[in-house]
Amino acid sequence: MMGRRTLFMHAGLPKTGTSSLQRWLATNPAGLQCAGLDYPPVFPPGEFKQQVLVSDLCNNTLSRAIEILTPGCSRNRIISSEGLSNHLEDFHPNALKSFQHLSRHYGRVVLLVTRTQHDWSKSFYKQALINPGNGVHPLWATDLTFRDFCDHPRVQTLTDSDRLVQRLGEAFHADVVTFSYHLGTAGEILSWLGVEGFNAADLPNENKSIPDWLCEPLRRLNAYQRNSPGRNECIAWLRERSTLERPASPQAIGLEFREWRIHHPINLPESCLDSIQAALDSGESI
Repeated sequence: MMGRRTLFMHAGLPKTGTSSLQRWLATNPAGLQCAGLDYPPVFPPGEFKQQVLVSDLCNNTLSRAIEILTPGCSRNRIISSEGLSNHLEDFHPNALKSFQHLSRHYGRVVLLVTRTQHDWSKSFYKQALINPGNGVHPLWATDLTFRDFCDHPRVQTLTDSDRLVQRLGEAFHADVVTFSYHLGTAGEILSWLGVEGFNAADLPNENKSIPDWLCEPLRRLNAYQRNSPGRNECIAWLRERSTLERPASPQAIGLEFREWRIHHPINLPESCLDSIQAALDSGESI
């Protein structure tokens, strides 16, 4: 490919089909090569995104980012992590300057997928309820109500699309191209990149959201336990019941939960389990 190479940086948003696109990029090197693209495999086993770059930018050390930007490949390069938008305000200014220097031989283009504010906030809220409270993100394992979650500065920042586009462009000294989320967005991005011959069936929605009625039980769980084996076990049980191939009301799940508590001791306070039980019995939903 003649001329200056381009570094395409797919930055999310989270909950806009990122996992599906990342898996395709990581498992179809031949298709990318035909389009003059390279997707550097700098990610742990079982993952398909360059999350190490996000960690480097947060920690002001670009040890792994150097691998992502290693010169020598004649093709354009694409990298992907929703953390590039989700953790934008966590990035160290000096790390961003170092990244700009490391990628100086590339033209830089950020690819950002946006979504309607309410739908995206709701989907992101559900993910924040499930994720462990391990300190990686201030909203993981949240115990905020949906209304308070939407008012959180982090969420406000990510739902202000115009401002987010501006901030991403400034942070990476890059042009920003936006796409509107729909079920075929991953395929739209591949087509925009010049990739041909892919099958839309290979780009499924990988991470389906939990039902609305499960949000309040999880919120109450997080109010007691943000990161523990008991929390993880309880979430796994609730999610399994919510995805079974049968119609089920939260009240019906509540009856099963009552039996499960009796026959399956779990390392959570009784007051926590009682609160979850009450949420299920009431059927409260967001």
